[in-house]
Amino acid sequence: ENHSNPDQSIRCTLPDALFNNVILSKISNLNLDLDMLGQGNAILTNAADSSELDNVKIIQGKIENTSNSSNSYVGGLIGKYYSTFYGDINFGDIEINRLQIHASQCSNVGGFIGNIESSKEVNFSNITEYDVDVYGSQNVGGLVGSVSSTNVKNINSSGKILLNLNTVS
Repeated sequence: ENHSNPDQSIRCTLPDALFNNVILSKISNLNLDLDMLGQGNAILTNAADSSELDNVKIIQGKIENTSNSSNSYVGGLIGKYYSTFYGDINFGDIEINRLQIHASQCSNVGGFIGNIESSKEVNFSNITEYDVDVYGSQNVGGLVGSVSSTNVKNINSSGKILLNLNTVS
């Protein structure tokens, strides 16, 4: 079978995120069509430090976090984001489609990022979510589960946010 067409995708399920930790990096022009079933915290990376994303798309995906820990971080692309190295961080042109996050035993659960801990400014621009369903125990958000020190702009989203399997927003 020929897989040279860049529009083709192969679905697969990973036991953990694609990357464990991304530090001082920029990830761009990436399309993901993956599921994560296990104790990982996201489809792309469990944690990111002082890193940026640009033109990243989840075509479709599902995250089923099997962790029993209530103090975890689960996000569609990034589980936990922190910045320890340099100034403002930018996330731009991110599209998340047909994503289901099932992390009913976890806190800090978001459609894009589970948790942001940063003394620096984290800027979002042109972040779009379509048909994103997020399930978690506390600090559950369509975009980010928990956050501080953030400038947010140009956000569009649709889907359900569920807390302990009860609709909250």
